[in-house]
Amino acid sequence: MHRLFAALSIPDHIAEILLPLQTGLPQARWRPRENFHITLKFYGEVDHATAGKLHEALSDIKFEPFAVALRGSGWFGGKKPQSVWVGIAPNEQLTELHKACSKAARTAGLSIESQKFTPHITIAYCRMTPLKQVLDWVTPSSTLFTHPFKVNEFCLYSSKLGGKQSLYEIETTYKTDIRYKTPNFTL
Repeated sequence: MHRLFAALSIPDHIAEILLPLQTGLPQARWRPRENFHITLKFYGEVDHATAGKLHEALSDIKFEPFAVALRGSGWFGGKKPQSVWVGIAPNEQLTELHKACSKAARTAGLSIESQKFTPHITIAYCRMTPLKQVLDWVTPSSTLFTHPFKVNEFCLYSSKLGGKQSLYEIETTYKTDIRYKTPNFTL
């Protein structure tokens, strides 16, 4: 079994904007730079044969390069915060790529939950941090806005749970108008 998700990698110049935000939340588990990404679709635990079908379906996705910008911040979990994040400015091409990654899952035979797409970059998990402190963190970063960065590829990631942090590995990269190698899934 492979725990898989499709996502956009974050370029270094954008990560350099995010890293200084990782302060001021007691008991937060800050995400390491290598875990920064924008999830397009989480697939969950996928067997080897279905992972191959998913790869084929993702390989068929065609998209034109586009640009995304960071905008604002927030948290998931309501009154009991679970994580804090930096948001992504509304973007039609990003939403279409999310829909294509969802369709690829159905094509591969995966049964996936349908949920609202809220593109973001998780900065920290904060299950033990009081709401007041999360609000104090979110308020100054809510005005964050960056210049757009170019997107001409997305990745299929695998995730291994372990220790305090999940370990993410890029299995395959899907670029505009490129033939793809089959992922080896040597997990």
